[in-house]
Amino acid sequence: MSDDVPALTVDTLLTGPRGRDLCFALLPDPPPTPFGPVPADAAEAMRAAVGRWDPASLTRSTLHAALLTSVDDAMYWQAPWEHEAFLAADGVAEALRPVAEVVVAHPDTAWWTRPCPVRQWSLHPWEHPAVGGRPEGVPAEPIERFLTEAEDDERRFRAWREAGEGPVGGIWWTQPPMRFTRAQIPEAFDLIEDSDAPEEVSAYPVRGHGRVLEIRGPEDWVALCREHPFEVTESRRADWGAVTGRQGRWFLPDWRSVARDWDGLHLTVAGYLSTATRALMLDDPSTGALTDDGGGRACLMAGFDPDATLWLTDVVRPLPAEEEPTQRWEGEPTRRHRAGER
Repeated sequence: MSDDVPALTVDTLLTGPRGRDLCFALLPDPPPTPFGPVPADAAEAMRAAVGRWDPASLTRSTLHAALLTSVDDAMYWQAPWEHEAFLAADGVAEALRPVAEVVVAHPDTAWWTRPCPVRQWSLHPWEHPAVGGRPEGVPAEPIERFLTEAEDDERRFRAWREAGEGPVGGIWWTQPPMRFTRAQIPEAFDLIEDSDAPEEVSAYPVRGHGRVLEIRGPEDWVALCREHPFEVTESRRADWGAVTGRQGRWFLPDWRSVARDWDGLHLTVAGYLSTATRALMLDDPSTGALTDDGGGRACLMAGFDPDATLWLTDVVRPLPAEEEPTQRWEGEPTRRHRAGER
């Protein structure tokens, strides 16, 4: 993987379900999305809706609201929303290209490709403010627990399937319940999948150092799963199959193995928009193919928030208050302010 910071591109937004959803959310008068088959004039209807959109309406606030919508719409336990199937239809995503072009050129998307900084924030109530306590570089205990439970789940779900009790779902996440930190606040307060954003958030300054793998797009996630494969077909086939419409073998990273090479993983916003809720093929790396017709081995990124850093070893330490004080924020998503400020 190159160390270069890639530019945000139109294709980054249009090739992934989350990126398409973001562009769609910016339209004030979108075309109706059908509950059944996509109509033949879907692309034409989308072009008309894009033509009614005013590019001057794109601001930091509307961008953040659209990104929040995309994160909120992400689901891994059932079929996607009707509008997401609509956006994946032939010609419909391409009709969103004028919107995507304005988005990638906007200055407030510059941080969407930014790599993990040393200084970040631990967010409460999602994260406990206390950090440290284990020798630096030692893989965190939740990894072993997560993988042991995953192996047990595979045996249990296989037994259910063989007994004719499937399909059984309910387990959909990709990574163990580890420490996450964020770099961009207050935006990060709202960009958390499957979560109700509280009105009061505390951000504790921390320093994270070590070997951090940047997940900048689907190719990086595929490479990680190819190098460190852990099969979860039995426990994920129902939920991930519903999300993607794909049947076949499923894999996630073997986090125990990953932690030997990396202290953390940072998912850029661009990486999230192009990768999450998308079936990605692991077989035949020579072709570069990222999707398939239902056979072979595939992976999915599920439950990993945009611009979050997942720490696999204990290398995160609090910053002293005199260097960076704790910040407390209040308000509803997209309208947050520092506590005591209006």
